[in-house]
Amino acid sequence: MENIAEENQNLLFQNSPNPFSDKTMIRFYLEPEVKNAQVVIYNLTGMQLKAIPIKHFGESSIEISAGEFKAGMYIYCLIVNGELVDTKQMILTEKK
Repeated sequence: MENIAEENQNLLFQNSPNPFSDKTMIRFYLEPEVKNAQVVIYNLTGMQLKAIPIKHFGESSIEISAGEFKAGMYIYCLIVNGELVDTKQMILTEKK
């Protein structure tokens, strides 16, 4: 894992693994002075499917289970103090 604490900014990383068929991890870094943050997952039509409040600051991650969504492509965003920080795509494949 790269050392990101010195960069002093909120960051969102690509989920891993991607694509996934079981579970995936979304990593992020939040500055200590952040008041509120969440990862929000959308489908490709822009419908919000899930909002996950983040309670941990510094380097951390959340796990997404494949059972929560249908196979397809999704967009996830990191929102910090009401502002969009970054957006990434993740792909959920069918279990074999």
